[in-house]
Amino acid sequence: SYLIYGCDNCLTQNMDLSNANASFIGENSDDSSGYSVSSAGDVNGDGFFDLLIGAYNNDEGGNSAGQSYLIYGCDDCLTQNMDLSNANASFIGENSGDNFGWSVSSAGDVNGDGFGDLLIGAKGNDDGGPGAGKSYLIYGCDNCLTQDMSLFNASFIGENNYDSSGWSVSSAGDVNNDNLDDLLIGAKGNDEGDSGAGQSYLIYGSDSCGDGNVDLGEECDDGNNIDGDGCSASCMNEGSPAVPEFSDYAIALLLLTVVGGFVAMRRRQE
Repeated sequence: SYLIYGCDNCLTQNMDLSNANASFIGENSDDSSGYSVSSAGDVNGDGFFDLLIGAYNNDEGGNSAGQSYLIYGCDDCLTQNMDLSNANASFIGENSGDNFGWSVSSAGDVNGDGFGDLLIGAKGNDDGGPGAGKSYLIYGCDNCLTQDMSLFNASFIGENNYDSSGWSVSSAGDVNNDNLDDLLIGAKGNDEGDSGAGQSYLIYGSDSCGDGNVDLGEECDDGNNIDGDGCSASCMNEGSPAVPEFSDYAIALLLLTVVGGFVAMRRRQE
């Protein structure tokens, strides 16, 4: 993976990546390091933005369990050909075939502690059934993350066999205006709309609630992992991560509505 610094009109067409400001090399043959990359936000609160790199074929946790790497930003300390074995922190997939790191993203600040959080998808995880997929949330903190971590703050489990939940992950920003950033998880194999129609899930940020494991069919993480049971009053009061479900069609319709409304407003103003 290559890091290219932003600048004032210094970037041009056809730049060779050998001239990148920094680069990061996978640890092992066939790791597929760099299949997914993202800004990580400021994970350790030092004022520099950090980097997240996925290597979904890494075998450290088992055959193709996957691994993801966190690299802290700094003032011109990153160089060419840095080995990812020297990353500031790394996170290992739970099981063989999980493909942890298939997708990686900054999660924004989900729990409101002032540190950037991380969201990582493992589309092959079988906790919800074969190939259901799973996504993991890791809270940022002041230099508490280390190499080869396998513990996560929260996780989100695909609903059905072969949903491939976690195929794509992203911060959603603060969708419900509660000053906590929210999460978006894609499950391209979900069949609820039709065979392979796919489904995407919005999860509200929360400062604390439940046991950290949310089945993507649950209304929220109230600690009992029972689909469709609603949320306990105490959990709701704590700002639990409710999980509305949206088909791809619904998301597209929402985006078209928003864009269309913006265009109409601009025309009225003109």
